[in-house]
Amino acid sequence: MPAAAYFVLSRLEIGGKLDVVELICVYGYSLAAFIPAIFGCIIPVNGLDWAFVMAGFGCSAMFLLRNLWVRLQAQGASMDEISADTSTGEGRKKIATLLVGLVGLHLAFTVGLKYLFF
Repeated sequence: MPAAAYFVLSRLEIGGKLDVVELICVYGYSLAAFIPAIFGCIIPVNGLDWAFVMAGFGCSAMFLLRNLWVRLQAQGASMDEISADTSTGEGRKKIATLLVGLVGLHLAFTVGLKYLFF
């Protein structure tokens, strides 16, 4: 996931000097939200398992996106600076693509965790 995020950031040219090590650290800390979900999945009810795993996904994704957005702003990649050309909305498309891609990859990872371990 961090390597994919780094690839997306570099391809969209909005990552600045954000390096892979920083992304790995942020992503690793975002996975801490799944620890309470593990304890909730002890209950042998499939619907509750999904609820706990999706709650862990929500907390983890919000942590990941919030911290990544702060780092992008620190690199000078705020929404206003990226979308200098407001007639085409190219900057907004880049940000939307980045956010959808990260949440999509994180959701795929979460579903994989659910089917493999819970």
